[in-house]
Amino acid sequence: MCVEDKKTSNVEELPDLTGRKAKCMGAGFKCNCDGIVDSSWDLPLFIYQPDRAYDIYYCGCDGWD
Repeated sequence: MCVEDKKTSNVEELPDLTGRKAKCMGAGFKCNCDGIVDSSWDLPLFIYQPDRAYDIYYCGCDGWD
């Protein structure tokens, strides 16, 4: 039987991304794509930036190697 110990459960809730946008930042931050999408924790290499206008992620514009 598995019982959850509430004292040791350290699950943090992720911030709500509703209304936020993420901008693609390719290698060296020189990506020239129009990669602005709704922010999502599922975006590749997503970084939440609460103090900036855009979060960032990688759209694959410079390849995946």
